[in-house]
Amino acid sequence: MALGVVTLAAVVGFARLFAQGSFFLPLAAVALAAHLAAAGLRRTRLPAVAIVAIAACGGAVVLAWVLYPSTTGLGLPTFHTLATARSDLGDAWTQFGRTVAPAPVTPGFLLASAVAVWAVAWFSDWAAFRVGTAVEAILPTGTLFLFGALLGGERHRTATAAVFAAAVLSFVLLHRVSRQASGSVWVGRGAAAGSRALLVVGASVVAVAVIGGAAVGPRLPGARSPALVDWREHADGPGTRVTVSPLVDIRKRLVQQSDQEVFSVRSSQRSYWRLTALGTFDGTVWSSGGRFGRAQGDLPEVSAPRPSLAVVQDFRISGLAAIWLPAAFHPTAVRARDTQVRWDGESATLIIDTDAETSDGIEYRVESAVPRLSREDLDRPGGRLPSRITDRYLDLPASFPTEVANLAATVTGSGTPYQRALRLQDYFRDNFTYDLSGTGAGHSDQAIEEFLDAKRGYCEQFAGTYAAMARAVGLPARVAVGFTPGDLGPSGRYVVRGKHAHAWPEIYFDGVGWVPFEPTPGRGNPGAEAFTGVPEQQEGGVPGTGTTTTAPATTAPVATGATLQTRPFNELETRPGAAAPADSGPSVWPGRLVRAVGATALAALLWVVGLAATRRTRHWLRRRAARTPAQRITVAWAEGAEAVAASGSSAQPSETHREFAGRAAPHLGATAAPLQRLAELAGVAAWSAEDPDPEMAEEADDLSGEVARGVRRRLGLRQRLRTVVDPRY
Repeated sequence: MALGVVTLAAVVGFARLFAQGSFFLPLAAVALAAHLAAAGLRRTRLPAVAIVAIAACGGAVVLAWVLYPSTTGLGLPTFHTLATARSDLGDAWTQFGRTVAPAPVTPGFLLASAVAVWAVAWFSDWAAFRVGTAVEAILPTGTLFLFGALLGGERHRTATAAVFAAAVLSFVLLHRVSRQASGSVWVGRGAAAGSRALLVVGASVVAVAVIGGAAVGPRLPGARSPALVDWREHADGPGTRVTVSPLVDIRKRLVQQSDQEVFSVRSSQRSYWRLTALGTFDGTVWSSGGRFGRAQGDLPEVSAPRPSLAVVQDFRISGLAAIWLPAAFHPTAVRARDTQVRWDGESATLIIDTDAETSDGIEYRVESAVPRLSREDLDRPGGRLPSRITDRYLDLPASFPTEVANLAATVTGSGTPYQRALRLQDYFRDNFTYDLSGTGAGHSDQAIEEFLDAKRGYCEQFAGTYAAMARAVGLPARVAVGFTPGDLGPSGRYVVRGKHAHAWPEIYFDGVGWVPFEPTPGRGNPGAEAFTGVPEQQEGGVPGTGTTTTAPATTAPVATGATLQTRPFNELETRPGAAAPADSGPSVWPGRLVRAVGATALAALLWVVGLAATRRTRHWLRRRAARTPAQRITVAWAEGAEAVAASGSSAQPSETHREFAGRAAPHLGATAAPLQRLAELAGVAAWSAEDPDPEMAEEADDLSGEVARGVRRRLGLRQRLRTVVDPRY
């Protein structure tokens, strides 16, 4: 029963893999059926080959009953059952490489999990009751639980770990009691009393360990810090966290959600409320990719422009419907009471963790270092830019139009990087018109040429075209996406609506960092007038000033909205348009599995090497400490008895040396004689009033080696492997 509970605890751990709880009853039924069948067959004394065959056939029948009852015939699997199962497994393999946990409870995922549960239940039963070991009995279910921990989401981590630990420790305790009751010699009713004492003490230890670990462990210093070696952080390519580029959302918000409140913020300073920065341009769309670590308190990897102004903002998200958390650029600290926040220092982006689908309903505080730059801070000769900036933020596709690059060179001319960036900004503001109604969405190469010819568009075209042309003349650039300040309400909070959605370019300056510019007519970044020459402006007016600007009518058709493909984890990639289906794009999970398997193999190798080194060290220390012949004989006996234990015969505390040698003799063949002679010498060393002769110590050393070699020759492959990996031998 205790072993069955361990398997059920591993099934409970699947709560981190599946989004719904409907997985539990089918998998629990499979686990219980496997353990009952294994217990019944164990009593039949059938040969191992027959039991394996029965287990395989029985598994097919049970899985058909539990998962595919409508496809069976007379209660047995049919060809239709097999075809359905094969199809579901194929779908599961395809989805496995594209889906992020917690995943939906699909038939394929459920079938794969059920097969694993059935297999580990049988292996655990074999190890526990046929081999008679506790460690090997929990290894299969431990592997299953570890699989869920490696690939699962972060919810229920402490609860599932506590349940599994309690089940495992309880099984080990009962296994120990059972072995003690059957293997020890007790007088009268001592066996019952000893078992009760062990149960009471063991149960107390289990309770303290589990409750203490669950309560104290997550609260220890560093428990929630980023992992020292986080295997999840090294995935390549999309698949783990995929969402639509927020640049696509702008037109929908400007048109369809113009007056809908997105969020409100209390801040001592107005600012552009920035969501993220898009640093990759493939000739079709601006997108981004980032690696996100947990954030609470001061943020790492902060390189805010200097000089800057410290600004504290209190956000309340109401209708953003996305994973982003807006903040004034550049965030330096974040505090969210009821949700976990993640942070990418490269793009200065805050997003929610996996405990929520969107950031709607979340309240949090951000501290930012808002740039307060002057022309003098920026207008100086450009220095040598770091390769991490030039390699990524000067990149343009090979198809980028030569005419556009030539135009950028003509517009920017010569001078300092700042002078060229400012000329490019003024080129758009002086020669183009903001027009949402007559311009389609997009910023591809073709869209850039059309925009430059028409000389009218909205912020998506202005920001994307500016950034691409800046790169063409050697200015590292990216596109920032967010919102203008919004309208100051009577409560003292800025109410930000869909019509305030905005995009603007950022240019990297040596010794300063990323600096925003504003090429879109009718818009102006608060606090940036000193170096952009553009006063603060936004749709509907300047907050709190009464100054107004006129925006064109917004009657264009609505573009496809952004939807979330998968819940975020560590890696994030933005994509254009509607989110791709869950089975598109390359997979990161096979690579992660390879790394997980490699890490497991390395850990196993280190375990074996470390165990061998520990044994040799212990052997050397014991022999070095044995200075008298009696001590040397005692050490030789201990080593001989340890070698015999590998064959399945362990010395009991109640046995004399000769009793143990006599009990082990039938299993040792020719090795029995040297063991019995070694037992005689050990008895002399233990009970003789005089110290044995040195020759007897030499003989004991020889006999101990002979016993070890003889036992090793008689061991089967399984027993040899166990002596290599089991620290008890």
